[in-house]
Amino acid sequence: MSSDLMTDLTDLTTGDAIIIEMTYPHPIERVWRALTSADALAAWLMPNDFVPQVGHRFTFHSQPQFDWNGVVFCEVTQLDAPHVVAFTWQGGGLPVTLLTFTLRERGTGTHLRLEHSGFAAGGPPALTVRDILRSGWGSKLLRKQFPDYLDQLAREDAAETSTPTEATKKEGRNMQYRVGLVRQLVRDLAQARAFYVDVLGMEVIPEFTNESDFIFLKPAAGTPIALQKVEDTEGSAQPVGGSEINLGVEDVDAAWNDLKARGVEVGEIVDVGAGRAFFFTDPEGHALGIMQMYPEVEATRRERGIQP
Repeated sequence: MSSDLMTDLTDLTTGDAIIIEMTYPHPIERVWRALTSADALAAWLMPNDFVPQVGHRFTFHSQPQFDWNGVVFCEVTQLDAPHVVAFTWQGGGLPVTLLTFTLRERGTGTHLRLEHSGFAAGGPPALTVRDILRSGWGSKLLRKQFPDYLDQLAREDAAETSTPTEATKKEGRNMQYRVGLVRQLVRDLAQARAFYVDVLGMEVIPEFTNESDFIFLKPAAGTPIALQKVEDTEGSAQPVGGSEINLGVEDVDAAWNDLKARGVEVGEIVDVGAGRAFFFTDPEGHALGIMQMYPEVEATRRERGIQP
């Protein structure tokens, strides 16, 4: 499935402004921290001397390019925790522009709106820079570097409350794991689809299906089944013809830390399109996955009457 659907990216760029909206599966307080700390901004954007205070002037530093010395001059103009942070942005002889991040809660996640405005006043040269920055925000920073940093913060937050002690292990037994999906690994996707649909009468759910490599099936009742072509089973411990049980959780980072503390050899948390997940095996070698679904995926499942 497309990660665009899962993260709800929308590009509304105009002649004067870059406008990009995106939803992340993290609480608003965590996203706010990633936008209003000098260390955080340095980790996913550029080194800086930012201070969360209106009127504070600061700079970002990057590698010099062409006739630009790599310095962006900024001043904090708005700070409304945890919803709005804005600062001016000027560099490379361009006019003063304004970069605003607006946050709002969406389910258990956070919707982010980036608006970078004021390019029209600089004429064609500024509009060229607008397009370059637009590409960077949309294809790399907001899609890769920022969510990776949010994931890092989530693991750090979970680690603070999940250490490998007996008390932690006892608390972990209260974590609720529910069977969310059984994944069947197949070589001939068309043949498998025909069997499950025509013979067993299951329904294909198009919102979660990519006919070339992944088919999501809803049975008459109970846990849904996914057919996944063998070429796309990287990270799975099972060969073609095998099955993998995916367990759903409310907090995948807490689950990762809990199982790690219990001595389970778990893989890294990765984006699997419908949510964030990690994979491991039980003592007999059976493949298991733990996943926290994105809010919009959970909403679609409920709408289609699919077992949560």
